[in-house]
Amino acid sequence: MSTSCLLCERCIDACPLSHMDLKSFLLASKREDYPTRLWNCTNCWKCQEVCPQGIDLWDIKMKDRLRYDPPQAMIQRASHLQTIGCALPISDETNQTREYYNLKPISLLNPELLSQLLE
Repeated sequence: MSTSCLLCERCIDACPLSHMDLKSFLLASKREDYPTRLWNCTNCWKCQEVCPQGIDLWDIKMKDRLRYDPPQAMIQRASHLQTIGCALPISDETNQTREYYNLKPISLLNPELLSQLLE
């Protein structure tokens, strides 16, 4: 934790993922779920914008991310993005749900186009 942190919790109030528990983050929590919470951050910077002490939360998060591997689910989503162009796999059930809500079905990206986009 930075010695200049006031524990005012403005960062927590500003966080769109308030369940992330930024107080624990600032206190370098030893909680078992800390790495997952750390990787779930959306990187919106709202916590840093509202910090009255100007603490560089981005730097703290990035240093901590170097210490922990991302959760397996995040690795799978990244793999799906690279292979099918969507973070989550598309199933028949997905498209049936979309049809129920009068939405167009999702189709996979052309693998060649996806490859070009990723280059």
